Amino acid sequence: MFFELCSESGLEPREKKLTGSPETKLHPGERVWLPDKKAEGTVVDKAGPPRSYIVETPKGQLRRNRRHLNRLPEMPNTDTSTALSSPSPDVQTATSPEPTAPATPVAPRRTTRSGREIRLPERFKDLSVHLVI
Repeated sequence: MFFELCSESGLEPREKKLTGSPETKLHPGERVWLPDKKAEGTVVDKAGPPRSYIVETPKGQLRRNRRHLNRLPEMPNTDTSTALSSPSPDVQTATSPEPTAPATPVAPRRTTRSGREIRLPERFKDLSVHLVI
């Protein structure tokens, strides 16, 4: 099967294995990242052969090869006005503070010199032995 695909494309099998997968095409209006300018842009149009695109950036239009454009993920359409609005009048807020539980003594966390926490193995969890270093 592999040799059949290679014969259709006119490449030797070793050449076919070394060629990469084709880049996906960009469409007008897609947001892209330009690594050389460290800026976002929007694809305006295809700029002719072989794989060039015209990209609109905040500083003007640029022509870039597809290899030098990274597709940005689409922005989700979230309506922040409903999330930021005040709570509905049906919801009552607590005016009295909750009684706090008495503080239980917590053993200080032991750490190594690098800051990693020292934890006892599971088999020693039942023991109430505290090692002092």
